[in-house]
Amino acid sequence: MTREVKDIHDDTITSVNFCPTDRNKVLTASSDGTMKILDLRMYKVVKTLEDCSVMARNSFGSSRATFSLGSQLAVVLTSSGEVAAFDIDKETFVGCVGAHENASFSSKK
Repeated sequence: MTREVKDIHDDTITSVNFCPTDRNKVLTASSDGTMKILDLRMYKVVKTLEDCSVMARNSFGSSRATFSLGSQLAVVLTSSGEVAAFDIDKETFVGCVGAHENASFSSKK
């Protein structure tokens, strides 16, 4: 049986990745500037990850999003080459690692 989940994002979905610790959850990224976590048992979005300060200077474009090894974070490569991290449980932006030689971590407090 195949089911379709509609209206997840407002623009093109650029990445789909299964959660390594819960195969019923899928992380999607979109050029609309959001990442969403879907629960396949319910066929609905259970978390939306976005941050206006990150979205103002970046888009997720055709980037791939993935879960961290322990599934606490969702990370995505932005259009400017930064790696942005989001806390999944709190649905908040954690910080970015820059895309230059002397990369540094900047954290939102």
